[in-house]
Amino acid sequence: HGLLPSVYFDFDQSAIKSGERSKLADAVKYLKDNPAKKLLLEGHCDWRGTDEYNLSLGDRRAQGVKNYLVKAGVDAGRLETLSKGSLEAIKNGTAEQMDHDRRVDLDVKKDNGNATAPAAPGAGGS
Repeated sequence: HGLLPSVYFDFDQSAIKSGERSKLADAVKYLKDNPAKKLLLEGHCDWRGTDEYNLSLGDRRAQGVKNYLVKAGVDAGRLETLSKGSLEAIKNGTAEQMDHDRRVDLDVKKDNGNATAPAAPGAGGS
């Protein structure tokens, strides 16, 4: 999906599984090799549970990935978190689909630090 692979979670868990840690090591290396880049860490859940609970769980997952990256030496200012909860989950999904929905996507942000339009020339603080 993106440049960096998603990190997957067990049902109702926000702890990073040992098998997923190599993906985060790759993200740390990418960020060290590309010092101008920033990541958006987007937490997702499967369809089970209330919207409110899943937004909170998605946030815990995204924060867990952020904390892991910061402990590995990444500047917290280069990491932004967002929870989508179960907004993009497949309702009544199969076990395989639900496994896929329980994740944090590591999206590389555009060079201007925002995911949409570029900043106007000359725009910037003093």
